[in-house]
Amino acid sequence: MATSKKGGKDSSGEYVYRKDSEGNVMYDDFGKKIIDHDLDEIAEEFLKFYNSIKN
Repeated sequence: MATSKKGGKDSSGEYVYRKDSEGNVMYDDFGKKIIDHDLDEIAEEFLKFYNSIKN
């Protein structure tokens, strides 16, 4: 199983936001700050694994 290395919050519980190469906070198409986490990548890899073994 995978372990998240970026949970989206720091040690004090504050959200950590994704930043561009210049250090500016990045925003999504709706104007919301993008949380810096790796949970989407973990879920994608799990689905690939699951689909490869279910047959």
